[in-house]
Amino acid sequence: MTAGIVAAAVFVGAMVALSIYLRRKDSEGNWDKEGHGSSDTEPGPKFRGLEVPPKEPFG
Repeated sequence: MTAGIVAAAVFVGAMVALSIYLRRKDSEGNWDKEGHGSSDTEPGPKFRGLEVPPKEPFG
């Protein structure tokens, strides 16, 4: 019983610490789906082009 409470407290503490760490990392720069530091300054979603030709009936 006591071990379960301790384990839950450690888990909650680790999640809070991870949340704080990731919030700080996120505020350091501009993240996008390609990685850190986007050169595109236009607001809005960014979409990649298709990598292969579409199959019928979309071709």
